[in-house]
Amino acid sequence: MRAAEAELEQPTEHVFTLGGFLLRWAGCVFLVFASYNPTGYSYYHWIIGSGDAQLPMKVASGLALGTAYLAAVRIARVALGNSGFITGLVAATLVSIAMLSLVSPGTRFAEVMRYLHLVSVGTTLAVGVSWSHIKHRVTGQWTTRFLS
Repeated sequence: MRAAEAELEQPTEHVFTLGGFLLRWAGCVFLVFASYNPTGYSYYHWIIGSGDAQLPMKVASGLALGTAYLAAVRIARVALGNSGFITGLVAATLVSIAMLSLVSPGTRFAEVMRYLHLVSVGTTLAVGVSWSHIKHRVTGQWTTRFLS
């Protein structure tokens, strides 16, 4: 009986904390901002700006970003489901639009809107990547997927 109880105990490396979520959030927001941001220092601007210079580095960086996106979006979509993922993106967009009411009229509206959308996409990815941990924290149940 004691061995069965030991197997059911939660491993300490799977404990969900605010620090863990903030680390996932920072990684997802970094991924989004590394791909495109309004400052002009992003993968998108690097690709369109300098022609064929450093082509191998551009390809390798593109593959790394693409792989990171593929992993993050796949994890988020599986954890939240298709409808949950789309609902999360729509909710994040609506929240970013609502936050615009806090922006003073003298600021650059379009630039602030771009930043809010990018942070919203990063936040949606972070929630999706963390969803299994959040669900376990709330319900006590682990989400498992079996590959066949």
